[in-house]
Amino acid sequence: MKYKSEELKTSYFYAEKIMHEKAVSFYQAFSKLSENRFYSVCAVYAFCRYVDDLVDGFDNDNLKPKEKENVLKELQDIEDCIQKLEKENKKQNLDYPWWLSFEDTFLTFRMKAEPFCWQIQGQRCDLDFKEIQTIEELIEYSKLVAGSVGYMLLPILVNETNNWDINLVNACVNLGIGMQITNILRDVGEDLTKRNRVYLPQELLKNYQLGIEDLRRFCNNFTLYYETTSFKHFINLWEELTTVSKKYYESLEPYIMDFEKTCRLPLAAASKIYQSIEQAVRDERYDCFTKRCYTNKKLRNAILVQVLNTLNNKTRG
Repeated sequence: MKYKSEELKTSYFYAEKIMHEKAVSFYQAFSKLSENRFYSVCAVYAFCRYVDDLVDGFDNDNLKPKEKENVLKELQDIEDCIQKLEKENKKQNLDYPWWLSFEDTFLTFRMKAEPFCWQIQGQRCDLDFKEIQTIEELIEYSKLVAGSVGYMLLPILVNETNNWDINLVNACVNLGIGMQITNILRDVGEDLTKRNRVYLPQELLKNYQLGIEDLRRFCNNFTLYYETTSFKHFINLWEELTTVSKKYYESLEPYIMDFEKTCRLPLAAASKIYQSIEQAVRDERYDCFTKRCYTNKKLRNAILVQVLNTLNNKTRG
């Protein structure tokens, strides 16, 4: 990949380092892209990671008004610059290590500001967190913070920039929604103990006769409560949400051959690898309370081979 300056090269390498350290499954799947597309994905990821960390870096329950004001202002400044990138098609001045690579990617692929604004709006929701009441609210939240990522990446993953069928846009958005639901299912304990957040819909908790205190007990002594009726209720709730995530993952499959040839494997693999995280939680007896469950490298490589064979069969067909 040729870089227009050393500063731009450094920025792309910084973005790559962030994705390598913070998103192992995502990194492995998209590392199969051509170099320029891969580094562009890294640049988009760096933006997402930054705005997410900007909000997660605070204890929102004890966030001082001035701190909240500063975070909201920074989010607005970033959003304004991205909107100007689209409208004016020229560089903006933001002083982040990842910004030059992000800006270069945005202009090269003639991206739209809309999904980035979705992402920032999702972070505003996290900054002023309110319990998610229904599955529909969970889907809307997931669309903002993760479905937006699929929409962002679409220009990098297709041949003709800005020449997209709405079904293709929806498929990418749906993949992000599925991934976010998987994240929530994986991180129930981490979200509760570190952030005092529960992203599981309240209506589901009520339907399965569970409350926040039940979840706290599972966090505090998973082994003690594993055999209880309340934990069996939790497993049923958890599995109900996997049926929701599966629907969103599967919506990508009919459109996978519409993507640029070198992007099909990374995209399909990302979907399958992320879905396998749910099985990793099952393998740990549904302990998403005291540990973060991962897929191992051997399994991820096996999934890559399986997906490649499936794509090859579709191509021959």
